[in-house]
Amino acid sequence: MRIHPFTYLFSILFAFTFSAHAQSKLVNSDYCYQRINLGYGPEDIVIDTITNPAQPKLLVSCNSRRKTEKDMSEIFVYDVKAKTTSPVKRVEPADLCFNPHGIDLVNVHDSLILLVVSHCSTNKTNSIFRYYWKNNTLYFLEKITDPSFTSPNAVSGFSDGSFLVSNDANKQGNVFEILFKQKKAKVVYWKNGTASYADAKVCYGNGILVHGSTIYQASTMPGEVYQYSFSNGKLSNKTTIAKVKGADNIRLDGNNLVVAGHLKFGKFLKHMKNSNKKSPTAIFTINKETHEKNLVYYNSGEVMSAASTGLIYDHKLYIAQVFDNFILEVNLDCHPKK
Repeated sequence: MRIHPFTYLFSILFAFTFSAHAQSKLVNSDYCYQRINLGYGPEDIVIDTITNPAQPKLLVSCNSRRKTEKDMSEIFVYDVKAKTTSPVKRVEPADLCFNPHGIDLVNVHDSLILLVVSHCSTNKTNSIFRYYWKNNTLYFLEKITDPSFTSPNAVSGFSDGSFLVSNDANKQGNVFEILFKQKKAKVVYWKNGTASYADAKVCYGNGILVHGSTIYQASTMPGEVYQYSFSNGKLSNKTTIAKVKGADNIRLDGNNLVVAGHLKFGKFLKHMKNSNKKSPTAIFTINKETHEKNLVYYNSGEVMSAASTGLIYDHKLYIAQVFDNFILEVNLDCHPKK
C-alpha cells in the first residue's frame, strides 16, 4: 500500500520555505559511481557486516511514494561483493500492513534485529516492527504500536533490545507545527513493552542514532544536528553540533556522523511530482569530537535526486533517496578518466 506523498512530505514544504541557510554555489563531486537498481523510494539503508564480515550486505527500505509508480513495499538486500540485489523474504502474518520508512539493524544478545518504522494508512496507525535477520530472511517478531508514535520518521536501537523513535510531528501532517516553528515533535523511548517520552522536543525531528550513551538527532527544520546524553530513558544536555539544511538520516563512520541534507525545497517539490525534475543530493560528514562539518558528496540532481541517507563502507559511499528506484554506490578512491 503506497503512502500518499503528502503524508510523508507535506509539512516539509513549510520547513524549507521558512528556513534558509546562506549557501555558496556548490560544485558537482567528481567520483566514479554506479547505480544499483532496487524498488521505488529506497529511503533508508543499513549494513550487515556481522553475519559474514567477508560478505557484507546492505538492507534498503523501499516504499513507493508517487502515484505514477508501481505500488510496492519491500526491504531489498544488496550483496556488496557479489553485486546482486533482491527483495528480502519476509516470514510474517499474511495481513500485516507493511509500509517501511526508517530502519535500523541492531545486534541484540547475539541476534541481529531489524527495526522498521511502518505507516498504515488503512487504519491510520504507525508502528515499529521487529524482525529477526538470519539466512537472508526476515522473521517477524512483533508489531509495536503506541499513541506516542505520533509521526515516526526514524528509529535506532540499543543492544538490550530497547529503542528510540524520532517523531517528525506531534500530530501527523500538522503543518502549523512547522509554520510556527513549534518544538512539539518528541523522541520516544521503548523498553520491555512500555513507551515513554524521552523529554526531547524539536521541530520536525528526523534521523536518530544511538551511540552508546550518546544520542544524535537530525532536525529537518531548522536544519540542525543535535547531540544528547542518555540515561534512565531520558535525553539531556542537548547541544547543536552542526547546521545542515534539510537534515535527514544519520549514520556513523568511525569518528564521523554521515548526514544527508535537502538543500533546495522548490526543486525537491518538483521532483516529488515528476522524476524528470531534478533535486540536489548532498551528503555531509560531521566529526563527533570537533564538530567540523564537510561536504563529502554533492550533485545537482543529474546523478541522483533527493538523497535521504548516506552510509560509508570500505571507501565507498552508499546513498539512498526518497523517490526513484535506485541507490548510488560512490567510489571515494576513484575519479573518472578525462
